[in-house]
Amino acid sequence: MNTNILIIEEILKRTDKPFVVEQNKQFDMSKADLYAFRKAGMMGRDYVFIHDFSEQQIIDISMVFSLHEAARSYVNSFYKMPKILRFKVPNIVSFFMSSKGFSTEIILYANKNSKTVAGGEVHSVYLIDMESEKIYGQGKSSVNVDGIKFEFKNIDPQNRSFRLASEIEKMLFLK
Repeated sequence: MNTNILIIEEILKRTDKPFVVEQNKQFDMSKADLYAFRKAGMMGRDYVFIHDFSEQQIIDISMVFSLHEAARSYVNSFYKMPKILRFKVPNIVSFFMSSKGFSTEIILYANKNSKTVAGGEVHSVYLIDMESEKIYGQGKSSVNVDGIKFEFKNIDPQNRSFRLASEIEKMLFLK
């Protein structure tokens, strides 16, 4: 297991609500180098899939898309209720690590807003660019009420994912 994966594993285990972590997780004909799960309060669950492509020359959009969709399918198989009727909402986060950078197409995909009107699931993609020491992803979510911006750090799954990505960035790149 490479050092960066071990660093991420330690971050996941040391959060205020620790993750249960499994290396080399097989799911739906796919594999994640690191998989993590935690209950995130009464209303949600966090599922994290880490894919390390540091040794591969090229990572393309179809690989990123198919692995993220496989993760979504795997997690949603645990939920019997249709998405629109769910009280417990899964937060599915896929991290892709590369030492060769990412194409503009993949970066645009990771930055794309993935929230839907139907709800019942939150999902996002983060790209860990080891070469430029950057992480790409959706960013924070906020709500405007009467012109006042509110960010729900612990309740909003997208913000939990953003905080986790920020912690990973800080530890991997010692920022």
